[in-house]
Amino acid sequence: MKYIILILEFIFCVTFSFAQKLAVESFTHDKMNLEARLDSGRTDLNGKLCALVKVMVLDDIVNCEGGNVGTIITKGTVKKIFVSPSARYIKLEFKYHYPLKITFEDYGYKTLTESATYEVSIVDANASVQPSNQQQVNSAAQQTPHQQTTTPQRSQSQPVQYSNGYGNILPITVNGVTFNMIKVEGGSFFMGATKKQRNSDDDEKPAHQVTLSTYYIGETEVTQTLWTAIMGNNPSNFKGDNLPVETISWNDCQKFIDKLNNLTGRYFRLPTEAEWEYASYGGNKGNGTQYSGSNNIDEVAWYWQNCGDKYLSGDWDWNKIEKNNCKPHPVKTKKANELGIYDMSGNVWEWCQDWYGSYESNAQTNPTGPDSGTRRVTRGGSWNNYARGCRSAVRYSNSPEGRDDYLGLRLALSEYQ
Repeated sequence: MKYIILILEFIFCVTFSFAQKLAVESFTHDKMNLEARLDSGRTDLNGKLCALVKVMVLDDIVNCEGGNVGTIITKGTVKKIFVSPSARYIKLEFKYHYPLKITFEDYGYKTLTESATYEVSIVDANASVQPSNQQQVNSAAQQTPHQQTTTPQRSQSQPVQYSNGYGNILPITVNGVTFNMIKVEGGSFFMGATKKQRNSDDDEKPAHQVTLSTYYIGETEVTQTLWTAIMGNNPSNFKGDNLPVETISWNDCQKFIDKLNNLTGRYFRLPTEAEWEYASYGGNKGNGTQYSGSNNIDEVAWYWQNCGDKYLSGDWDWNKIEKNNCKPHPVKTKKANELGIYDMSGNVWEWCQDWYGSYESNAQTNPTGPDSGTRRVTRGGSWNNYARGCRSAVRYSNSPEGRDDYLGLRLALSEYQ
């Protein structure tokens, strides 16, 4: 028995000599409550609908105390814990780290809300990176008293956003590849062909007012490097690490996004058509230019006349395009628009989330397009398009199964995801 006790003490000491502390990097409220809606039937012992706490951590959670209901559901690096709204904290026990107690009031929540989703990102306490003077952190101390009562407070060590000279960017690293998401402040704009838009098509009318909430959109089109890191393959016709991925269908994009979300614990998606157009115009910093960032297409876009061996002139001609070795170009090699976003005009068409349909004239808030359809929206024009087809207002569509070497994608992310 004496030897058994000594062995157990040795194991205990060795185990905890290698254990490390964890810390909360961010605690945020997902305003869209996507996951909680899917599990809206879960209730606590008192019959109240549970809140969902999603924990992003690179370790197994072996036990949870403090109001959890049922088992912990693991999806990639995300652990889903259903919590009674009356719970004040959760205490998590990990396989390889010291236990961590998360008291909700420390992050501005005296109680949780039924059927609401909360996201907690947990990191090694010794690996927290302090922001430099070029990094911007949203904290309760930077908010007005009114904002503090309506906006969730975040921990001081939340994911850092950088300024790119235009605004805030959110860097994301997955499987060794880093890409940037640009913050697009919410606002209102006239979507579709206005009087300033020359040579507009019928499906760009009527122009109508759209109001959008704040969101993030990809600084660039998804590159072949990022696609390969997530999917393990490269379907593109024109190969190159920093080229936009192409020859992908809308359905392919959904598979890519599902895998990306599993790896990151976030909810990336395709932008809605309205989000795409608003960002293309430069959001609330836009100047109403024909193309994304300029009225001079050669400044901001790769299109049929400038994407080959020499600059082409005259009318659009496919034979000229083929003989001139026209093709897509690496991202970020043209001028950015007012938000620091690249290639929203030209290079490759970009899939949007919406079904394609006619515009309505009434004012709308966060529109998501028709409820059903046969074709999905694509926006922005491509390397083989004439200039008119690369305008910010232009609309096109394709079958969700359609693939071609001018079809790519750009990611979107809601503000609190």
